[in-house]
Parts: sequence; C-alpha cells; structure tokens
Amino acid sequence: METSKKKLRFQVKLASTAQYVKFFSGAYSLTDKEIVILSHLIDNTHVEICDKENRSLAAVSLGISKMVLNTYIKRLKDKKALRFKDGSYELSKIFQRHGTVEIIIHGET
Repeated sequence: METSKKKLRFQVKLASTAQYVKFFSGAYSLTDKEIVILSHLIDNTHVEICDKENRSLAAVSLGISKMVLNTYIKRLKDKKALRFKDGSYELSKIFQRHGTVEIIIHGET
C-alpha cells in the first residue's frame, strides 16, 4: 500500500499577547495564572523582562506581592518559559513574537 505525505497548514489569528502565550502554553504546561503573569511581563518589558522596574509594575498591576511574583517567575524558569542567562532573564524563543505564525503538520494519509 502506498502512502502519500501531505502537509496540513493553518493560520491562527492571535490578537493579543495573552492569546499568543495561551496558544503555545501547552508546550510548557503553564497554568492560567502563569499565562497572565508571563503576558503581563512581556507587554511591559522595556529593557529586560524581569528587571526590577518590570517586576514592581507587574506586582502592583496584578495585585500580588513581589514575593508571590518572584515565585511565579521561578516557576516560569523551571518550566523553561523563561531562561536565566548571563545574569538576566530572557524569554523562551517560542514566546518571542515574530510576526505571522504558520503551523505545518506533516503526516501520512
């Protein structure tokens, strides 16, 4: 029996950072609260995602203490959504928006 390989292509319109993060969150097993926090950190990053200013703003905006926020940042690091490199945090490449996202699934029919 001969099988042919087909590509399945689709585009997903993700209008906000929260939608974008939620779409890819399954790869990191992120909770709803982790999605909210990561989205907020991304949207308010001016210099570095987890710099002191961004952490302070996030804690106030989200109505949580800095200590609780730091716990979530550690969880995001443990799940590899954030990476600690050269003394600062950086966003995992999957969460760095690069314009249009096209997903291609290869399969056999």
